[in-house]
Formats: sequence, C-alpha cells, structure tokens
Amino acid sequence: MLKNKLLFLGRFISCLFVLVTLGCTSDKTLDIPECPEVALVGKLSEFTFFKPESPRSLNDIILSGRLNGFEGDCSSLVKKGKVAQIIVNLGLTFEISKGPENKDRTGEFKYFIAITDSSDKIIAKEIFTKDIEFKKDINKIKVFQRLEQRIPLVSGTSSKDFKIFTGFQLNSEQLNYNKLKKIY
Repeated sequence: MLKNKLLFLGRFISCLFVLVTLGCTSDKTLDIPECPEVALVGKLSEFTFFKPESPRSLNDIILSGRLNGFEGDCSSLVKKGKVAQIIVNLGLTFEISKGPENKDRTGEFKYFIAITDSSDKIIAKEIFTKDIEFKKDINKIKVFQRLEQRIPLVSGTSSKDFKIFTGFQLNSEQLNYNKLKKIY
C-alpha cells in the first residue's frame, strides 16, 4: 500500500513538473487588474485648419475636428527570458468636419499617443496620420481608430506607474488658436 502511494506521488510530481515546465516555456497573456491611467490633453483635444494666409474666419476653415473620447482594456504578456509587457488596446473616437474652404472633400489630421513614467517623463510618443474623405453631401464624419500600445514592465514597476496621454498633434499656430478659443 505504501509502495502504491509513493508510486502515485512520484507520477503526480513528474506530471506537475512537466506541466510547469511547459507553462514556463510558452507565451502567457494574463489579465491585469488595472490599466494605466489614460488622459485626453484638453488643449490638444480639438483642431482647426484654416486656408493659408486667411483672416481666420469661419468661412476660411478647411478642416476641424474633436477627439470625443476613448475606450480600452489591457492585459499583460509574459515571455520566458523577456521583460513582461502591459498591452493596452485603445479605441479613439474623432468627429471631423469639412470646412467651407475644403473644395476637394479630403483631408488628414495627426494625433499622438504618449506614455509617461512615474516621474511624468515621456518615455514613448508615437504620432499617427489619418487620411479622410467626405462623401458627397456629407460634411461631418466620425472616425474610430483602434491602437495597441505595449509598455515594458521592468522589475519593480506596475501598470499604475504609467500614464497614457492622447490628443491632436498641433503646430504652434494651431495651439495658439485653441488657447484663444479657451480650449483646456
């Protein structure tokens, strides 16, 4: 009887060792209880493109837009011998309007995703360009963009140590216009 129990225990430990070894050599995607904080940069949440060298009236607008919001989720990826990563899936919703000076019914806008560490230092920033086209008799469209961002989790860090910021990539002239409109 004792011999059977020892044999069973030996087989159980062997099977457990094989399962643990197999589990350690494969990629694992795990749920993370908290995603990093995501924030929309207020003064970069809208843009207005005017006809060059115009007096900047409503009739001079080529394209304007607003970042209406975002949604998302996150998980982690753990690979043997590699640094664990937070995988953040973001969905951004834009509302884009064609202005009176947009004669060809097309345009593009740029937006960014920036990641900061616990000391608010930008550790990564990516700028994206989105081309758009307005169909006949349509002057306002909604655009949904899905993005994946990967953040390495070095030893001693967690998802709470990072923040993700998003907004439109504006030049100084466009930013000044937003300040005049009191977009914060």
